Amino acid sequence: MAQQNLEYQYSPLQGPGSFRILKLLPGDRQDRPRIEILQASMDENPDYEAVSYVWGQGGRRFSVLCEPSEAEVKVTPNCMRVLKDLRFSDKPRNLWIDAICIDQEFVEEKNHQLKLMDKIYKHASRVLICPVPYIGWRRATFIHTFFQVNMARSKRNEQHLVIPTRFRQEYHDFQQEDQDSFKLERMESLRPDRLQAFSTWFGRTWVIQEAALAREAVMMFENAEIPFDEILEVLEVEAANDPYADSPKRSHGKAILSKIDLHRSLLSLSNKTLMQLAYQSRASKTTIPEDKLYALVGIASDGGDFRDNMDYGKPTGSVFAELSQKFINKTRNLDLLSITSASLVSERLVSWAVQWDKLDANYASILDPMGSRKSYNACDRFTSTKEQKSAEYSVLFLRGIVFDSIRRATTNSFKTSRGHRGHMRRKPGSCAEGDIVCIFSGGAVPYIVRKIPGDEGKCCFIGEAFVGDIMAGEAMKGLEEKDLQDFCLV
Repeated sequence: MAQQNLEYQYSPLQGPGSFRILKLLPGDRQDRPRIEILQASMDENPDYEAVSYVWGQGGRRFSVLCEPSEAEVKVTPNCMRVLKDLRFSDKPRNLWIDAICIDQEFVEEKNHQLKLMDKIYKHASRVLICPVPYIGWRRATFIHTFFQVNMARSKRNEQHLVIPTRFRQEYHDFQQEDQDSFKLERMESLRPDRLQAFSTWFGRTWVIQEAALAREAVMMFENAEIPFDEILEVLEVEAANDPYADSPKRSHGKAILSKIDLHRSLLSLSNKTLMQLAYQSRASKTTIPEDKLYALVGIASDGGDFRDNMDYGKPTGSVFAELSQKFINKTRNLDLLSITSASLVSERLVSWAVQWDKLDANYASILDPMGSRKSYNACDRFTSTKEQKSAEYSVLFLRGIVFDSIRRATTNSFKTSRGHRGHMRRKPGSCAEGDIVCIFSGGAVPYIVRKIPGDEGKCCFIGEAFVGDIMAGEAMKGLEEKDLQDFCLV
């Protein structure tokens, strides 16, 4: 019987700036990858390339051998493919791959490495982007991608990219085809495959930081590479000419264009807060809900204020409530509640906290959370919120007034007891008879809340609202601080 290899045991990391580097040993593409796992320190400025890829499904079904003990490290199918594609045949290659370089079973280590993530990508000599989960990725798709990039280079009088040896004959045959219409037809037929393959990578939240922080980013096709900015240019042309734009099942053009626009806006590392970045990238995906925020801390203008709150050991609901409260304390206004209004219902969260992994990407906020408060100022001169000093993150304490109650609600519109008309940009039935219209200190728009029966003074948050008669502070004129009452949202 063949001897079964032992599972690799991680040694504890030494020091606050320590992390691991994977030395990918040389070998043939068809062989099982062999690696060494080495400890390094940011202070030593080690040489390595960081890998950005899609984890994918299927669990850790494959194993690589770790020298010198030949213990096994279990990896996903996508990770195994990345290792085979990036391996050199004649020399080792130093890489950083999160799935292997971080002990994924040790929460304390994941937290430690999470706070180093931006430095890991900043200090890497290059970021190697492996864009697709390889399911349905065809040789012709690869050939046509290189062909488009080289056509663009020809127009700029630039040197063509070198094609990997095993694809050169097929690439040459494609170049030599006399029937241009047939060539174009082939490219058109594969357009959905190309867009879908790239869209998978672009749809991840983590890749925003990974690409934005890179000294140099290249997109990998097996062991060949294309500069990331050139891929963006080609994909923009591809997506803009998507022949299936009107087909909900086959169209990927619109989706990838919005993702490319997001990447372009963030590659400049403009001065955006964590709340703004998370809202702007709300359509992107993560496996772990908390990563909708954690993955952006490294590029947020105020990211340093949130590093201590990053903890995979906390329940998701607690993380989102804690950070929502911290956002409100930092901004000293209630703009966050407009994002909460776009959250789908979840039993794991308190009503006023943002459910970052369940935001409606098509929600059109009454108050633009990206910073434009428009002309709304429902709170008039009461512009500052009450500071949240409680260690209990299940409640939000506010000061304000009850303006009116809802007498009748139809779809997203309502009429109050005193005859005011308003609307909410939520799904039908989100507000109901008896709900109250409030104006809170720090709130640029009115909000709808619902009293909790039998729990005096506590309310559930329903959402932001538009009431034309009070959007400029009319309801707060003549009031003093003593006229405001306390509210407790749960």
